[in-house]
Amino acid sequence: MLLLLAALHASAAMLGTLAGALMRPLLADGARALLLGIALVAAGGGALLPQGRPALPRHPLSAALLLAGLALTDRAAFITFALAASSATPWLTGIGAAAGSIAASAVALSDPVVAARLPQVRQIAGTILLGAGIVVALGAVRLI
Repeated sequence: MLLLLAALHASAAMLGTLAGALMRPLLADGARALLLGIALVAAGGGALLPQGRPALPRHPLSAALLLAGLALTDRAAFITFALAASSATPWLTGIGAAAGSIAASAVALSDPVVAARLPQVRQIAGTILLGAGIVVALGAVRLI
């Protein structure tokens, strides 16, 4: 299960990195910064909203499809895309995103104490991402 989850996180990071690297030459510097700000605000706002739990499927194929869908529509993939579009070395963004996603998932799956504290961590991370996104977006449109 952990190996499947790692492969899904790595593929989501790779797709976000590839899309960001292809988008980089098409965007001006201000547009890249604004894209990053929007991604951070969206991730922070999404982390602060209440998180519903999807119904767990009983069939293994359904569970794999649910995991694939959750991994590919992840907030981290959008941030990876925006960082890769803003970075001169997008492949480092992809490696970091994959490693971070896999490490966070492995810790949350292996330690029930950490999994119980995830709602508090989600609120703190959401607030930080929201604040950073607002600062980056306002800087991109030259309001600060």
